[in-house]
Amino acid sequence: MTSPPSRRRLLRLVGASASVPLAGCTVSAFRSEEANSDPEYADEADVVYEHDQLALSVQPDSVRLGDTVEFEICNQSPSDFTLGCHNPWALQQQTNDGWAHLTWTADGYYDLCAFILPAGERTTIQLTLSEQALTERAAPLDGELQSGTYRFLVLGTTPYFAVEFTVNESD
Repeated sequence: MTSPPSRRRLLRLVGASASVPLAGCTVSAFRSEEANSDPEYADEADVVYEHDQLALSVQPDSVRLGDTVEFEICNQSPSDFTLGCHNPWALQQQTNDGWAHLTWTADGYYDLCAFILPAGERTTIQLTLSEQALTERAAPLDGELQSGTYRFLVLGTTPYFAVEFTVNESD
C-alpha cells in the first residue's frame, strides 16, 4: 500500500503554486491519524536560513518564556510571492539529537489556498511563548516549552525558510 501524497506533492499536482487561491478546498483526508506521528511537514527535511526572494527576521532574538516574539517575512523580490494557505509555520526546539518538532499550524498546512505577499511588502506573525498561547494559535505542543534554542519555519516555501532565536527562563 502506498502512502498518500504529501501536501507539497499534491499542490504541485493541482497547480496551486500558480497563485490561484482555492479557498474552501481542503485535503484533510491526507492527515495522519496516528498518535505521536511526525507532522507531515517533517517529510520535507530541507531548511534554509537564506532565501533569494524573502527576508525573515525575529524581534527580539532573545526572549523569556511567556514573552511575545515577532517574526517578519519581507518579500524582497520585484514580484508577488505565494506562501502557503494562511502562511503556515512550525516551531522547533534544538535538542542533543538535532531539531525536534514542538508545534505547527497543521490546519492551514492542508488547505489548498494561497497567501500572496506582494513585492516589497511585509507580513508579521506574533507568538507568545507559553503553552496556552501556542496551543491556541497552533497544534498542541509535542514537548515542553523550556529555555533553549528554537527555530521558526515558514512552511510556505520550498525549501522551508527558518530563523533561530533563544528562549530564556522567565524571571
